[in-house]
Amino acid sequence: MRKNNPFPSKDVTIQTSEREGFLYVSIENKNVKAEILPEIGGKVTSLYNKVTDREWLLDSGKRELQSPEYGSMFTEWDMSGLDDMFPTIDACMYPADGNFKDIPLQDHGEVWSLPWAFERTNDSVSLVVKGKALPYVLQKTYYFLNKHTIRCEYKVENLSDETLVYLWASHPQFKVDETIEILLPEKVQTILSVQGGKKLGTTNQLFNWPTVVTEDGQKISLNQIGPYTNRDSRKLYVPEKLCVSWSALYASDTDDFLLYKTSPNQVPYLGVWVDEGEFNSRATCALEPSTGFYDNLENAFYNGTYSSVKGKGSSSWFLDIVIDSGPKEKMSIISKRMNEYEGKR
Repeated sequence: MRKNNPFPSKDVTIQTSEREGFLYVSIENKNVKAEILPEIGGKVTSLYNKVTDREWLLDSGKRELQSPEYGSMFTEWDMSGLDDMFPTIDACMYPADGNFKDIPLQDHGEVWSLPWAFERTNDSVSLVVKGKALPYVLQKTYYFLNKHTIRCEYKVENLSDETLVYLWASHPQFKVDETIEILLPEKVQTILSVQGGKKLGTTNQLFNWPTVVTEDGQKISLNQIGPYTNRDSRKLYVPEKLCVSWSALYASDTDDFLLYKTSPNQVPYLGVWVDEGEFNSRATCALEPSTGFYDNLENAFYNGTYSSVKGKGSSSWFLDIVIDSGPKEKMSIISKRMNEYEGKR
């Protein structure tokens, strides 16, 4: 998967450490550090800006960090870090005809609850997991594109002779407060609510982005995250035909930002999850680029908005994570440059 990388390996440090009975592996340069916990879903436990001293991911807080029980609900466990949802988000039955039809797929997919094996080189960390419900192997490799950008390259291999259908989505639990603003490209003028919560109420309805004005004149800022005491949540999607390449979180008090970048050809959909203390004990937000629309693989399959991999074949995609600081305008400039870089590869 990985092509020639211009970032020098001599500037990358990879280390392992053990804490509370778990083995962690970290990859860092002088600006950014990522820490990964292979045994618990291959999750990233830290995305840290070393220059500004900002951590972007929630830790486990008061919840005990332990290996999840397969088939359990995501909300029963630590609800921290950055993991992957595959081959579905919501629990459902496998929808495609063939030997695997109607096999149950668990909540948030299954790979978040499975241990991953890992290997390291002098400048990258690769993790791999074998599916239980379906015959596949999912691999992801982390390395630096530049001093502020970590790339995660994904590859799913189909071990069966049948075409497999799936849905992948990134699943972070970002550490946020009321100074954080969710930023989307300018062309996003409306957003689809698939779970409105108390603020929006209705589902499957388009709302103006980023500000909604209710019938009684109340303004709701959908790009802001309220405190955990709200006990509310909402799930939004960029309209399915409006493919976007990036999304970001911006700290208005410090100019810190975290930017997600994908290829719309590979990852055409984008969800935004906001949890103001309804499920997590702290306020959190998730930017969820996805290969399917939306959330339930059965629905995505019957709507024709899913991904697939042919028998004995493979499929690949990537996620870039930019951790930096500067004015908001810097993010759109970075995204444009990254698009140009991809075009030259």
